[in-house]
Amino acid sequence: MNPLEALSMRYNEGTFPHALLVSGGTEASRRGFAKRAAMLLLGLGAGDTDEGARLIDGGNTADLIWVSPDGGSIKVDQVKDIIGRLRTKPFSSERSVAVIDGGDLMNAQSQNKLLKTLEEPPGDSVIILLAANTEALRATIRSRCLKINLGVESADIERSVCDDAAGILSAALFGKSIHAAFRMLDGYVDDPFPLLDAMELFLRDIIVGLHEPRLVASDERRGIAARMKGRRTDALKAGVGIIEDTRAALRSSSMNKKSCLRDMALRLKQGSPAR
Repeated sequence: MNPLEALSMRYNEGTFPHALLVSGGTEASRRGFAKRAAMLLLGLGAGDTDEGARLIDGGNTADLIWVSPDGGSIKVDQVKDIIGRLRTKPFSSERSVAVIDGGDLMNAQSQNKLLKTLEEPPGDSVIILLAANTEALRATIRSRCLKINLGVESADIERSVCDDAAGILSAALFGKSIHAAFRMLDGYVDDPFPLLDAMELFLRDIIVGLHEPRLVASDERRGIAARMKGRRTDALKAGVGIIEDTRAALRSSSMNKKSCLRDMALRLKQGSPAR
């Protein structure tokens, strides 16, 4: 049973939680899951091709609140707006749904404000937090959410992206010249987020010792993973932090993506001490 089917069962049983914390997968897969969950909750079906999907994609669903980072973070005023709208009677559905895209980018003040609502959720409202890094959220917030990890599916991260992610990390961490990493990164300037997701997942799997077979399926990637596993854990964790910083910076429309990605490669090279 996949996560959406499990939620559908809870919905039919009347035991749907007031808050979900969705992690794993890619940004695109987390957003797609949130959209399908919102369609279920708002009585719009659960497919991607029906009228409900078109309403959500067009922003024409009054009872759905979708919030994205403003300048690289979720501001407290955005959270206040969510709370105010959730306390208002739904327009055409039985409940209101709020999706916080980039929930891990809430600052401390925003998290504190949201926590009070999670402790006393208004009516039948549902809050869906999407997070690449759940550890950036307060433990008290995580504990009040049903946790859903989408994992890494072949449909989410193509094998070629996994290869490039491993190659870029290898070039940045072990290469004599940073230019090899630059060349590969330049191919992702238009859509860098799947690559950043794959890079972060690669490092995290090595840190915890849980090698996802699709990420180390080839001899080349297994060799890269073995070299990385020999690095100090704090250096690998620093690499995860650099990738997370880059993802947040790229969400700012004022950032030059090419420069941002190249700066990431330089920071990975400079910030990873030798074994």
